[in-house]
Amino acid sequence: MPAYMGDDGISPEQRKINDACLEGSLKDIKECLGQDGVSQYCKGMSPDGMMPMHIVACSGREDVEEIISFLLQSGSDVDGQTKSDEDTILHLIPRHNIIRIAFPTILKILEYKPDVFIRNRHLRSPYDEAIALGYYELANVLDGSRSAQDARKYYEQGIGAMYGAKLVEAVMNSKEDVAKDCIKNGANVNYVNEHGAGAIHYLFTHYNLPPENILPLLFTSKADPNLRDYEGDNCLNLAIKSQRLRESGNMYKIVNQLLEKGALSTVKDLDGHDAFAIATLRDYKDIVKLIRKFRAGHLSEKREHIVPTDEPPAPVVEPVKEPIKKQPTVTTLKEDEDDEDDEEDDILDDPDLDVNKPNELGLYPLHQAILRTDPTTRNRLVSNILNRGADVSARALESEEHDEGGNTALHMAVARDQIGTVKIILGYKPLYAVPNNEGKMPNDIAEDNDNLDMMKLLEDYRRSQLNHDKKKSGSCSIL
Repeated sequence: MPAYMGDDGISPEQRKINDACLEGSLKDIKECLGQDGVSQYCKGMSPDGMMPMHIVACSGREDVEEIISFLLQSGSDVDGQTKSDEDTILHLIPRHNIIRIAFPTILKILEYKPDVFIRNRHLRSPYDEAIALGYYELANVLDGSRSAQDARKYYEQGIGAMYGAKLVEAVMNSKEDVAKDCIKNGANVNYVNEHGAGAIHYLFTHYNLPPENILPLLFTSKADPNLRDYEGDNCLNLAIKSQRLRESGNMYKIVNQLLEKGALSTVKDLDGHDAFAIATLRDYKDIVKLIRKFRAGHLSEKREHIVPTDEPPAPVVEPVKEPIKKQPTVTTLKEDEDDEDDEEDDILDDPDLDVNKPNELGLYPLHQAILRTDPTTRNRLVSNILNRGADVSARALESEEHDEGGNTALHMAVARDQIGTVKIILGYKPLYAVPNNEGKMPNDIAEDNDNLDMMKLLEDYRRSQLNHDKKKSGSCSIL
């Protein structure tokens, strides 16, 4: 207990005020100071050489900011110093409070324009005090270079990152109370660590406790439901992949909550699987049925989470309808000589077209789109077909009518030197090491064509995939 509590010469009234400043509520402090004497007591100094605000600063209480704010509003001298060490409140707050309490309290004090250069009996300024304590971020707002408004902005950004990192670590280690405390203290809930993942990802891959207590807090703090980790997954994908969540019986409830908060079922992982595909592969019929309720709207969203940021966003398309009539087909194989004839393009644009069903020639709609000679038409069709869920790595079937058997859309586009179309296809993460029926992979075809730009593009893609594979194999995640 501080020495001033036992000093002789302190009147009962002053002792009552001291006790209220140490442990009482704001109401207790107001009652002790009285309506008429508030300003007098706030400005005055007790026999032990401390003002009420100094006592509050040393108390270690949680509501320091609120009490200090009241005392400053009531007339306390923001630059008042203690008699013993000549400390101002800016010296005392960092010394007697943890950083999460000290920082916002200092910001509040700065609004009253204190002199940050006052030195105490030991010739230390508030800046020196913060540096000595290792509160370097706090020191940056005590050096006199920032206005109160700039200091608050700095705090929101700096503290957000600091507590964001602690939040990620807390979720990884299943420390619920620590995680809640980080969120409460302004953590950036979308902070991503050096491994490329955030709290909303680890909640479904590492967190050993029920996620229900943390997830609502993340969303209240504006967590991005479509934040992607280093494997391309959003939280929806990871929730469906979580065997622990499935066994708990809470998967349906959690998945529904994620969907309601805007998680897209169209975000694909590095294997090319989105939430719908993941649920289908695991035979989670209840989850598949649930996703279907949101699927149409997701398919009409701009694919910002599918196409890499250096590629143009995919066009918005109309929701896919269930087939209600016979599958339309394109019977021609020869490339169009007259692009004014839009009949075949209209067929590929038909919303009733099953984009994963080949025509009688064994060509899928994606392959048929590659045959278009007009690059604008071709790229539009390719993007629309892929956006509607086409398998980007589907192989053309054998037929006597053509020699495309075994080719993927990537093979076909590379063979025709369609570098713009190839870029679109690569944005949907096709399987790279797929030989056609002649044993050739896309890079072999580019080499045969002496297309150096195409070869470089494919090599860059291959290396990026290898890097992803290394990261994937070197980490632990729920598959």
